[in-house]
Amino acid sequence: MDKLTYNYKPNINQLTHVTDHAIAETGLDDIKTQSTDNYVYNSIGQLVSNEQDDITYTYNTAGLVTQINQTSTGNIAVKFIYDDKGKRMVKEA
Repeated sequence: MDKLTYNYKPNINQLTHVTDHAIAETGLDDIKTQSTDNYVYNSIGQLVSNEQDDITYTYNTAGLVTQINQTSTGNIAVKFIYDDKGKRMVKEA
């Protein structure tokens, strides 16, 4: 069983990393202890990178996620298309 500690930037609701205090591995998809500043945010507080999972996030001008990319390869993992009202219409994986 995981024993997770969530670490945040002081006085801001931005997660920096997760620490797992569990002694035994619980599975392949188990969250491992992350390096400090694993999560990176832009100047307006949007999550732009998850270093451990090797992914980056791209947003449109409305602040909606339009792409999730694998950082090391540059490949698009997921792409989202929205209508003019911000409703997600398409998810391409």
